[in-house]
Amino acid sequence: MNEAPPLILKCRDVIKKHGNFMIFAGMPGSGKTHLIRTLPNLGRSLVVDFEGGLRTVADCDVDVAEIRKTKDFDRLLDELEHGSLVGQYDFLFIDGLTALGDMVLAEQNQDPKEYMAKYGKLIDLVMGYCKRFKLMPFDVVATCGINRNIENGLYDMMQPGRKLPVKICYEPDFVGACVVKQKPDGSTVYGIQFANRSPYEFCKARDPYRALDDFEKPDLKAIFEKLETAETKTTEIKGAA
Repeated sequence: MNEAPPLILKCRDVIKKHGNFMIFAGMPGSGKTHLIRTLPNLGRSLVVDFEGGLRTVADCDVDVAEIRKTKDFDRLLDELEHGSLVGQYDFLFIDGLTALGDMVLAEQNQDPKEYMAKYGKLIDLVMGYCKRFKLMPFDVVATCGINRNIENGLYDMMQPGRKLPVKICYEPDFVGACVVKQKPDGSTVYGIQFANRSPYEFCKARDPYRALDDFEKPDLKAIFEKLETAETKTTEIKGAA
């Protein structure tokens, strides 16, 4: 039986099929969960709560799925991709990847003899989720905690094991570090750093369109507007070529 050849599309059309996958990493209190308030359209957004830490956005009128087992998360993703929830949301907010990693690890075989296999399974499953986020037909925003690496003084993504914190930062399209700065007058400024500089070199902070400032206000609506403008310009240039 002859199989149909792979579908061949223009690069710009492939990009249009999928949304943006972003990770915003930071310390507790750096404003990660608060980003939910700034989503472009709360009515078309779904928050996946792994941490039980949504008190700072308790007054937001947004849909929330409380997930405490990976089988429930798998079922939710299936419904979003080709089930009853298809077309219902434009934004998926994952709060957060650190708790997801801990959940996956806790569900593995705890026999000390299976130590290496357990962490191998952890990497496969979490990286599988990240690859799935990248191919979603809508935008996926995820938060993640960070740890200071005692060996080099830089920050790592907070994930179980030694390999996963390094691997996970290569999957997103965009990576930003949620930072808190003190101004000379003593006031506090919250922001998102997209420049890949110390001490946040851990996350390979990046913006492939180069449409964002090195230090952006923590406003997802404004960030997505900038990216939409950049995508339109890129498409027009490619279309004219």
